[in-house]
Amino acid sequence: MGPRTLFFYFVQAVLYFFAVAHDGDGHYTNDWVVRLIGGKDVVDQLAMELDYQNMGELKGFPNTYLMRKNDHPQRSRRNAQHLTKRLADDNRNGI
Repeated sequence: MGPRTLFFYFVQAVLYFFAVAHDGDGHYTNDWVVRLIGGKDVVDQLAMELDYQNMGELKGFPNTYLMRKNDHPQRSRRNAQHLTKRLADDNRNGI
């Protein structure tokens, strides 16, 4: 298993973690972490197309950004696997 494959699984795990992350009360949040190549302009374009807000690059993790879904409840008892899949399947991701 090469480094690219390992990185792919790492990114998938991070996306999954944030999709199922909860606040301790059994609620899911509307935040996702994504790795995108191309810088802020690419991230902002993706955010606009999919109705997310780019919350900025995570310090210490180049090309890795926190995204918040605008039309998704801040807290929900249901996960949003379909939103995670849409982000993971985008051809701009950094996998």
